Amino acid sequence: MPEFYEYIHSVDPACLIGNNHHIQPIEGEDFQMFERDLPGQNTAGYSEGQMVSDKLPLEMCQTMNHTWGYSVKDRDYKTAAQLIGTLAKAVSMNTNLLLNIGPRADGRLPEAALSLLKEIGQWMKVNGESIKGCGPGPIAEQEWGVSTAPLTGGKTFYIHVLQNPGAVLEIPVAKKAKVKSVTALYDGTALSVKKVGENLFITLPADLPAEDYVISVTMK
Repeated sequence: MPEFYEYIHSVDPACLIGNNHHIQPIEGEDFQMFERDLPGQNTAGYSEGQMVSDKLPLEMCQTMNHTWGYSVKDRDYKTAAQLIGTLAKAVSMNTNLLLNIGPRADGRLPEAALSLLKEIGQWMKVNGESIKGCGPGPIAEQEWGVSTAPLTGGKTFYIHVLQNPGAVLEIPVAKKAKVKSVTALYDGTALSVKKVGENLFITLPADLPAEDYVISVTMK
């Protein structure tokens, strides 16, 4: 394979070679791909023993339902909330998400896929800054969700609430850290916040949406 990869790069140096062989990367591959799983996970059974590379960019590929190509029988589509949550988790791990769409034989996309893409697009219109140009945030994955932050740095990071933690969300921060603002990203509404020692307590609205609820936190 290294000889074959070298030949591909000699023909076109800009060609990116990913792996989908479910084993450790081979010399000459440009990024590491995980099938239907986030890096380090093995829920789909394809990544057993596959360690996450610290030298290559990462990508996960996922289906909207259960099949890669179009299947008239497979109507068990994931929800927009599930796919948005997967996207947020991927970004929090500095991982690209390759979301598969299976077209019909005539090239048309299934209505269910188009509907999901529209919902994801609507969510991105108001929450896109927490995804585009972002990577891992300062808070490791929790039961309630993940955090992301701009790769360019700065004092703002984003909290992605994927599961309702209750009335108050508790997150760890540096003891000497001072908070400038905590707002709902989609409309800029200020959220009630209290800092006690090394923890930040954020009061959440009672009517959290089913999909990812994003909070923007800016430190002084």
